[in-house]
Amino acid sequence: MKLYLVELSFLKKVYIKNIKLKYMVTLNDVIEVVSSISKVSITNIKSKKRYRVFTEARGLYFVCAREFTRFGVIEIAKFVNRSHATCIHYCQDVPQLIKYDKGYRMSYNEIVRNLNIIKKNSYENNADILKQIDIQIKELLDKKRHIISSEKRKGIYHKKSMSWKNIRRAKQ
Repeated sequence: MKLYLVELSFLKKVYIKNIKLKYMVTLNDVIEVVSSISKVSITNIKSKKRYRVFTEARGLYFVCAREFTRFGVIEIAKFVNRSHATCIHYCQDVPQLIKYDKGYRMSYNEIVRNLNIIKKNSYENNADILKQIDIQIKELLDKKRHIISSEKRKGIYHKKSMSWKNIRRAKQ
């Protein structure tokens, strides 16, 4: 019953971090949107073929994946069976294409619009979950207060035992 040993603010940060990772735009979302807008199948985006249509769609995928997800270049590239250097190359070159090629820019803007909608929906889902987490944390705080007050009455509670150093020592 040593519930008071857990830092509740730390728990809340971990919960929120996991929720953000769970409900943000995923690589699957990005590749599906790119596939639908560019009219190139997902298998062709992931293939080794170097037709212009496929490479342009692949470039849009890399740039949007870097912009809308929290994944690094290695994970983004592995998702489409490429090396991290390919992802870096596309992320450097595609902005120039977007800047000068009108058709490419229109495709990119459409993809960004769709991914922003997905991102907005994920934030709305997060709001409900964050409310539930706040309720659970308040319940944990109430349990913590109850345990501390009962231990104070018994004479067991010491503030020094609440530090992380003492918790680590107790685990060893």
